[in-house]
Amino acid sequence: MVRLLTVIVALLFVSIAAACCPVAHAQSAAAVAPAQEAAIEAGIKELPLQWSTAILKKDAAILERI
Repeated sequence: MVRLLTVIVALLFVSIAAACCPVAHAQSAAAVAPAQEAAIEAGIKELPLQWSTAILKKDAAILERI
């Protein structure tokens, strides 16, 4: 049950990130360098993994940071 919930939450984060990415990209294209943009995108893509790891390890500090 916990694993299913973790997968659902991870998919939710990925969906939200995918939905927000084009809008954020269009608004900040002039203000953010391509290298910074790649780093930000990589960080967003990593969030579902961090979230599920924090849930499994019961690590509140990671959840608060996210």
